[in-house]
Amino acid sequence: MEECETLCSRLSIMAGGRLLCLGSVQHLKARFGDGYSVKVVIKVDNLDTNRRIVVAYLQKELPEAKLKVWQTCLSLRVNYWSVELLRL
Repeated sequence: MEECETLCSRLSIMAGGRLLCLGSVQHLKARFGDGYSVKVVIKVDNLDTNRRIVVAYLQKELPEAKLKVWQTCLSLRVNYWSVELLRL
């Protein structure tokens, strides 16, 4: 993103061959760029134990994260300024 900020006045994001958004870097950051979204899929073997271990670890390491728990999947939302991903 830093290269785009330096070189471009407008930016577009494509996924799967479709244009998803177009605008200035500031506009896109303000609209979409407030954090990380992480999806964790848990192995079905020993599901309850695995889910408990993963949830406990994430709550310990990222107490400010918004965590949603489903059957075999966890969804996690973290603000940029509240986490250093390298420590995980």
